[in-house]
Amino acid sequence: ATFLDETAPLLDIAGLQDLTINLPSAGGNQAFNVITNPPSWSVTSDQDWCGAEKDIDGVLKISAGLNMKPASPEAATVTVTAGDAQPVEITVTQDAYLPPVGTAKGIYVAGTEDIDGGSHAVLWKYKDGGVTRQQLGVKPYSSANSVYIYGNNVYVGGHDYYGEPGNNWGTATVWKNGEPIIQENPEGAVPYSRVNSIRVINNKVYAAGYYSPSFGSSRACVWVDGILDASLLNESQKTDAKFIDISEDGKMHILGSGQTSSVTKYWINGVSQSGYQFDNVYAKGLWVDGNDVHIIGNVPGGGNDISRYWKNGVLQTLESASVRSIPLYDIYIRDGDVYITGHSLYIWKNGIRIDAGAYMKHIAVSEDGTIYSVKKVGSVPTLHVDNVPVALTADGAGGEANDIFIVE
Repeated sequence: ATFLDETAPLLDIAGLQDLTINLPSAGGNQAFNVITNPPSWSVTSDQDWCGAEKDIDGVLKISAGLNMKPASPEAATVTVTAGDAQPVEITVTQDAYLPPVGTAKGIYVAGTEDIDGGSHAVLWKYKDGGVTRQQLGVKPYSSANSVYIYGNNVYVGGHDYYGEPGNNWGTATVWKNGEPIIQENPEGAVPYSRVNSIRVINNKVYAAGYYSPSFGSSRACVWVDGILDASLLNESQKTDAKFIDISEDGKMHILGSGQTSSVTKYWINGVSQSGYQFDNVYAKGLWVDGNDVHIIGNVPGGGNDISRYWKNGVLQTLESASVRSIPLYDIYIRDGDVYITGHSLYIWKNGIRIDAGAYMKHIAVSEDGTIYSVKKVGSVPTLHVDNVPVALTADGAGGEANDIFIVE
């Protein structure tokens, strides 16, 4: 007869026979029971992106955060040890980030249009030389501030009015394919909030803006899938999150204003960052390219020292002796090339001035180098295709063009 020696050291991971785990690019965790007859066990991971821990219930948890890189990280080895038992090594991999390929081709512009005596949130789409319009705002004085396309889904961030007639309290809203999703408001806060900027990663919607704890106050915040994220909820009042982007390492970057609009604040995962000369600067743009952070802003008050452009906290130079006296408007990065617009007849590409023939505000650049920009001509929101104007509204109706997104 054969007998099992119950005194021999034993270490096994229940339900993990081949000792391999793959986690999605969106991140997540898996939990396993550890079977062992030594009194205790421990665990380590040899890669920073891969977390491994023994929780309070004695369960093994293996986790990873968001991976925004177009390649999988180096495989991690998670090692579980228990006394004299043979250590168990688990190979952990994570998927690369592959954005969905959509068919919603075109140039999308979010903004407002003057309709029946009031401005309404709208989304314009330019394709094959023609413009179509989708009205989003239910009531006057709504606004569409940011647009982002993910796969075949079109997301627009802004605010709309849901109260009684005459009620001018706007509520933060994200429209998905035209359907409004009201963003969470904290209990006790007044119904006055805004979405200024949105990003969509792995079907998760990040929206930056503010809510109002009381009348006359605002507090910077981020919503994730419509729910308030806790990262900025301890910020002081009179703050506003104006721009949001996600870096390849999964960190959430937010640019906004502090106690006054001329005090810029920059947060990473809700933690305020220092090292930037942000006093007396208006925040104008944020773009995260890989893990490189690009920020633009303007110093108020005129004079010859207005424009600011930082890359990873280092102030950069833009060509032209007079550039420092030109307010900047927007930043856009395509295939590593950095485009910056300002109140001038030229733009900057990688710091070099390019004559544009007319000033551009918000821009997007196609793969073939065509520059699309939006601004107002008179009171009419207008798309420029390599400086050829295309009116977005009919019959000279006024409005605002607040953001642009290109899908090729």
